[in-house]
Amino acid sequence: MKTRAALLGLAIILSPSCKGKSSPSDASDVPDGADDALEADADDDADTDADDAEDAPPATLSTALLIDLDLLHHSAWLDLKSAADDASISLDYRRFFPHVTLADIDGESAYQMIIVAGGGAPGMAAARLSVDERQTLVDFVDAGGVLVLLAQPTRLDSFYGENDWFVMNLVLEDLESAMRIDKGSLLGALYLGDPEPAHLDDEIGYATLLEFDMGYAWLQANTATDLTLDGPLPSGRASVLRTSPGDVEVLLTAPPGASVWIRTAGTLFEQIWTIADDRPVAAVERLGDGLVAIAPRYLVTLTGAGGQVSEHPAAATATMDRVPAFVDFLIGHLKDLHDGTTDFSPTDPSSGRDDPFCVGAPGMPPRCADLSVTIAAAPSTWDVPDAPPDADLMEPFSDSDPSDAAPTVPLFASSPGRIGYGGMPWDPAQAATVFSEASTLGLHALVGGFTPETLVTGEMTTTDADAKRAKMAELADVAEAQSARWLVGSYYTGHVYNSNPSAFPRSVGAQNQTYSAPPLLYEPLWDDYLIPAAVEVATVSASHPGIAGILVDMEMYGTVLTYTDAQSFDDTTYDAYVDTVTDAGVRTMLEAQPVTTRLDALVGAGLLGDYISTLHDAAAAIGARYRAAVDALDPDLVVALYFPGYPTAWQYRGLVEGLGTSTNPVVILSYDPYSRPARANQVAGGASIVHVGGPIVSHFPPSLLTTVLENCTTFTDGFWYFSHDEISASGTGDLTHGTREEYRDAILIAGD
Repeated sequence: MKTRAALLGLAIILSPSCKGKSSPSDASDVPDGADDALEADADDDADTDADDAEDAPPATLSTALLIDLDLLHHSAWLDLKSAADDASISLDYRRFFPHVTLADIDGESAYQMIIVAGGGAPGMAAARLSVDERQTLVDFVDAGGVLVLLAQPTRLDSFYGENDWFVMNLVLEDLESAMRIDKGSLLGALYLGDPEPAHLDDEIGYATLLEFDMGYAWLQANTATDLTLDGPLPSGRASVLRTSPGDVEVLLTAPPGASVWIRTAGTLFEQIWTIADDRPVAAVERLGDGLVAIAPRYLVTLTGAGGQVSEHPAAATATMDRVPAFVDFLIGHLKDLHDGTTDFSPTDPSSGRDDPFCVGAPGMPPRCADLSVTIAAAPSTWDVPDAPPDADLMEPFSDSDPSDAAPTVPLFASSPGRIGYGGMPWDPAQAATVFSEASTLGLHALVGGFTPETLVTGEMTTTDADAKRAKMAELADVAEAQSARWLVGSYYTGHVYNSNPSAFPRSVGAQNQTYSAPPLLYEPLWDDYLIPAAVEVATVSASHPGIAGILVDMEMYGTVLTYTDAQSFDDTTYDAYVDTVTDAGVRTMLEAQPVTTRLDALVGAGLLGDYISTLHDAAAAIGARYRAAVDALDPDLVVALYFPGYPTAWQYRGLVEGLGTSTNPVVILSYDPYSRPARANQVAGGASIVHVGGPIVSHFPPSLLTTVLENCTTFTDGFWYFSHDEISASGTGDLTHGTREEYRDAILIAGD
């Protein structure tokens, strides 16, 4: 049994049902008696269990617990649930209490497998993996449990994922594991076309959620294992591993030539190194009677969560189909290893790691003298409780069929839908060109940016505003004359907020990180600007049928692209929940919480699920108000939203469920065609949504663009593309991979 190292100067997090802990005053102090008792009890239990089971065959692995530190909706984990079902494992997703307890590792309610998916904390915070939990996880493995760490990639120059990277490595060190999770983000060779686009280079793609990132690493199966994959396996950004010789099976490796971000010095290029030999990415190690597995988090959620913002999966559907095959193998293989039906086969994974993991974090001394790595923020503390709060903390997996038929949208004359996206020329002759092309290409609509919000912000004179309204009507008539239809483009934050950010509150996360974007529940943004802008469009569309609808670009310009469930602790959002609490004592307790303890207070009180549900309903109410306002003028007006990926957080689920009706579903455009399972899951829950996947056209040669668009049609409810400006006859400048005519022909072929 490994012993817990002393924890020094840790930040205190207090909540109603987690015991506060005084910070030790000097380096000789250790955590309080509750932790000592935990360690002693776990030692006694583990020793007794080992004696009793010395000659007994291992019990069949049949129960598993998922803890997702990003709190994602269950539709993000559909592949994992399917793999568990295939292995006859009952999978619980305790979404609303993202911590381990003593009951999880001992007694009648104990699990045989615990899966911990690292979050983006503290930079993009959800509930953080606590330092106090690591001994519980160590005890779990020592007693014969199977621990799966789904590592969130982190870079040396980033907050994201650091807390969980730190604690996961402490667990591995305490277990005396041969594995460590590197502090680096793997970027793979992505572009399938030859040559690559001139304006993008896979050596400088930053591991962010931008649609221009190098978001997928192409991995390969280790031929020494039972995993047989005919070709590479894609993972949304993948943490690489360091290993020492030990009882380790390497399942996946990054091939030579992959790029890894590290901190060196100087320029952007000097922060990247290219691996020369296979580097472990997913691996399993036997530690006594237990098992520890490490795999990239983004690999396991790839087809369910959305957010892997890249168009390239649509160009390689056979490759993408290997993702659920790997998840199925991983869970089945761990079960077989646990049950003893498969021999453990170490594959000599040494990657030359000579040094132990050493760390100096705020309030914690280095674990060894010769090396320290400082993380960005103090690690989370949360005393390990006997059991979770007495509340409904589970997230049930609801059934959904990806083949569910898309609802009928007034915009689409046939199914599936086809949409182009670009700018809108104000010159009628140029507008006639782009609308004529849209009609010739068989598009059901062409998105054209127009920013109707400027009509309601007060920034225009009455004369100029009237002229803009007249121009909208004129362009609508141009579209109708060309047998085309126009989706008038507007922005969620791109104009109103960015024009006067000081006039709006900002979204704040659980660790007080601030986004340069307003909270989605800030009602004046909707009631004073976004809904009135939609009313302006609907007023014109009611008498000018060339306007088919309005598209709201939900990309949050100037900040990250999507909210997460835990980017929800600004006063606007938090008070929206607190105001609904009727219990005076609970309400007083919640009102007293500063930003940095609000999430933990809700988790400890067993209220996080109610919190997310309440906020979801508030977002749905905003969507319903928006829909009602346009319906009063033009009930056929289509409302469409652009997201880089298909987000599953409460903010977006609620909004789209409010916007869509049975007679006029909301249309979602995203770059992620593999988000269809999430869309199908939401439709199965009663939402009226059509999801259309699409690419950035200039990233592909015309021949490959046809394949990409056809695959989008196969995996979503149609296709869209960006940007029509680049390939229009009215455009200027040179294209990298072909002529404008060749691109338009490729789109026409895909539509046929």
